[in-house]
Amino acid sequence: MDRLQEMRGDSRTQPTESSRVSLEKTAVSQDKARSHLARGRRLFIQGDYDGSLHEMQKALLLSIGNSPADEALFTIGLIYVHPDNPRRDSGRSIASFRRVIREYPQSSWTIQAKMWIDVIQENEKAKRACAEIVQENARLKQMIEQSKKVDIEIEEKKREKAR
Repeated sequence: MDRLQEMRGDSRTQPTESSRVSLEKTAVSQDKARSHLARGRRLFIQGDYDGSLHEMQKALLLSIGNSPADEALFTIGLIYVHPDNPRRDSGRSIASFRRVIREYPQSSWTIQAKMWIDVIQENEKAKRACAEIVQENARLKQMIEQSKKVDIEIEEKKREKAR
């Protein structure tokens, strides 16, 4: 059957010119994306979070739906959650990791993205608990101070009665 289709020139078995050009454009875009990804990694390591984010976004736009878009999204999540990043934003980080999971479920980055979401959410929960404890501590300190004042007043009244 393949031979028969070949003899007829059946276009379903041979790539068309437009599909070949499309594949070449995709390959060029992925090469450019990988270049931006590599530059973004270097900037991330150097602590240039804005520059790294910019490069990762370029890589993402050039490779959307294909590799290395999954890695770019994952790294964007890391950029937003990095403790030294002055524009740290755990919400954006989680959103980026969730995109990795949703858009690239078979990616090797998906498992790590899930773990990072759990870590960030646990950290946020711990921060809230810590803030509540600090507030409770401040409230208890005020009560102690008030109690000390009452104790002092009681002692003064005892001394006045003893005179």
